[in-house]
Amino acid sequence: MTRNLFFTGSLAAIITIFSASFILNLPEPKGTAVIAAKGQGGTPAVLLPSSVSAKQVEILKVAYNVAKQDGLKNPEELQALVFQETKAGGMKSYKVAGQEFGLRTNERYYGVAQMKLSAAKDVLLKHPEIKTKYLQTNTDEEIVANLILNNEFAIRLASKYYLMMAEQCGEHLKIAAYNRGCGGAKKVNPSEMTYVKNVKMYSLQLKMKPNQPPKKEK
Repeated sequence: MTRNLFFTGSLAAIITIFSASFILNLPEPKGTAVIAAKGQGGTPAVLLPSSVSAKQVEILKVAYNVAKQDGLKNPEELQALVFQETKAGGMKSYKVAGQEFGLRTNERYYGVAQMKLSAAKDVLLKHPEIKTKYLQTNTDEEIVANLILNNEFAIRLASKYYLMMAEQCGEHLKIAAYNRGCGGAKKVNPSEMTYVKNVKMYSLQLKMKPNQPPKKEK
């Protein structure tokens, strides 16, 4: 990252929550939209890690600041989406998802926020200032490369896309729509979706205001 981003209360909440090493009564999180759509995995409780890496902290910090800049009422929602999609970059393999299911390049999911190329292009069309800031050629290859390699770029697109889903599909469907698109979200009951339940629970956890400072990793 080229800028210094500041993240206060919620960062302390993130690290303290994880260092507590407790179990959330949530279904197994699906790491990508592809996996979520396939309905794979069981429903055991989720054991959060005892600590998070510096990389995860930085990614969650970026998500919080981007969400604030974009005017999200609850910036923790964007953090929760990123954590749900890739554990905030904590998954072993997340840079490209979907090739294992035979999906073509334009159907795959890329980067820390697991965005499709088509979704990214929709955002860039509506927000050319992002294109001007981060891209030189605006080719599909460059967009995909930035989604994979530039976490800030990916998170900025994710934030704008999340706002677009809220505008197009309604507040009650925005989380489901991020995962499935408007059409897919309208075909399901979002309150019954594992994906939606996980994002909402992570968001609530990230809003906690602990009294103790975060502990450093040993």
